[in-house]
Amino acid sequence: MNYHTLKGDGFVIHRKLLSKRESYIISNASTVVPTAASLFLMILILLSLKIL
Repeated sequence: MNYHTLKGDGFVIHRKLLSKRESYIISNASTVVPTAASLFLMILILLSLKIL
């Protein structure tokens, strides 16, 4: 009968446990990923210019 509420509470607890670690990872990823992508694009552009 209480399957939904138990599942919901478990999910909430799960989110609370992961929230600090997730927010840390997300904040790091949001700063690291764009710079890595831009560097990768720069390298590709330089390589394509060398090839051409």
